[in-house]
Amino acid sequence: MEIIVTPKKEAIKIDLETGKKIKLKVAGYARVSTDLDDQKNSFEFQKLEFETRIKQNPEWEFVGMYSDEGISGTSINHRDGFKNMVEAAKNGEINHILTKSISRFARNTVDFLNTVRELAKVNVSVYFEKENITTNKDNIDLILTLYASLAESESRSISENVKWGVRKRMSKNERKVPVGALVGYSQHPDGTWYINEDSVLIKKIFEKFLEGYTFRQIIAEVKAMDTNKERSWSVSKIGRILRCEKYKGFIIHQKTVTIDVLTHKRVKNEGIEPMYTIRGHHEAIIPEETFDYVQIIMDSFKGKFGEFETSNKKEFSGMVICEKCNRVLRRITYQYNKQQYLTCKTSKNKEGDEKSCDAEVIPLVIFKDICIDAYKNLRNNKTFAASLTSTLIAELANKDFVKEISEINTKIESVNKSINELVKSQVENDSKNYPAEFSRLKAERNILQKELIKIKDLAKNNYELQRNLTKIDTFLKENSEFDYLHFKEIVYKIIHKADGSFRFLVRGENFDSLNKEQIDIQAKKKEPLMTKIVTLNDALIKYDVVVMEGQKND
Repeated sequence: MEIIVTPKKEAIKIDLETGKKIKLKVAGYARVSTDLDDQKNSFEFQKLEFETRIKQNPEWEFVGMYSDEGISGTSINHRDGFKNMVEAAKNGEINHILTKSISRFARNTVDFLNTVRELAKVNVSVYFEKENITTNKDNIDLILTLYASLAESESRSISENVKWGVRKRMSKNERKVPVGALVGYSQHPDGTWYINEDSVLIKKIFEKFLEGYTFRQIIAEVKAMDTNKERSWSVSKIGRILRCEKYKGFIIHQKTVTIDVLTHKRVKNEGIEPMYTIRGHHEAIIPEETFDYVQIIMDSFKGKFGEFETSNKKEFSGMVICEKCNRVLRRITYQYNKQQYLTCKTSKNKEGDEKSCDAEVIPLVIFKDICIDAYKNLRNNKTFAASLTSTLIAELANKDFVKEISEINTKIESVNKSINELVKSQVENDSKNYPAEFSRLKAERNILQKELIKIKDLAKNNYELQRNLTKIDTFLKENSEFDYLHFKEIVYKIIHKADGSFRFLVRGENFDSLNKEQIDIQAKKKEPLMTKIVTLNDALIKYDVVVMEGQKND
């Protein structure tokens, strides 16, 4: 029996053509996580030291220095130098890597182990100077895991220490807040804020919002005023400005918090960490009570502002009703002439029979001309204008909603405090009066919460009244062409009558108090405000206008 042993390959590689020893391709890697001067000095020293050491070793060939400056080591996602180095190693451009320590290489255990093993697969080793470990040694997984875990733990500790320092500065108002791209403010060299000429834009945004302008109408106003024609305005930007507490002179620190030091994921701070509100940090552009009132309105509508002007619904969609079959007219396009029409019927039903309604289809272009005529006549009718605005003005509440809401919230906080103290006392000393006292405090809180809802609803309704006044005022005073959005705010429905005429049902005083039955009765029996006949396409078309009115409020 003969045993043949194939020897292990020598570590030293020989170029078969020249007979010379092949040098090991060696690169260095350096990283610092901040841009501080002392860190920069360390960073430059690391790079110089590694480059010199590699070049002085006769068995090594220096192939480059890879680095990341001012980048955290908790994730490799934003470390371009690190990723480029790994890619070069995979491509055979690097055989060996020198780095200062495991923590400089990676603070995330998973990233660290994955990278080291990924490099090992392509026979690339890494030397960690501080720990004196080279990854091509046998049986080092346990040691590597231990060191990497320590590095990750150190990262978490550093993060907590940094957070503690930041919170301290927040609580003492020592943390400097840059103005950045905030419209309306600029910054002195010492870091203090001052109001600039763009503040008129901010005032206009809040002013027009409270007058009931839609976001797109506000954008049009602001664009016309803005001297910086390169600046962009959008619905979302207007919303952010109306929500930004900085315009009332406040700074709120830690509105969001990092919940994972490795992924750097941030979430809204809903009691996770303390928040620090600095009142009077800088001069306010918007009075505090005005800003707070805007927040009440914004909260009540939950992001619905600007909804109707961005709607993708077609003109007159859902507005026109057939008197014969009580169906909503829909828009169709005839293929033979590509013209659009309004109709309440389809050509055939599922069984192939004709639908029962025989009302005529309406050419859309003619119907729109009828609406334009009604629009102009309504706008010029002084009686109608007076009836639209008088009730709305009378119903506007003269209340300080912000003050009332603040007072109720203070009372609720006081009751909650009493409940907490009662529960704590019950735990320490059992009391027979506890159930009755707890029920009393709970009932008191429920009453206050109902009052809070009521005052917020009143604030919302008050704003809606103001908004409607603005819409009506715009509708009545503008001499521009037909505006469908204004038209839709005034006209509730349009009935296509059996005789081919049209009836416009217009929102009048206290319209919102009417139920469906009352609306149906008025639509059929109430005397029209006006009756008109127009000539369109050589045809006489009749329409009238009925103003739908509810009971007057006491």
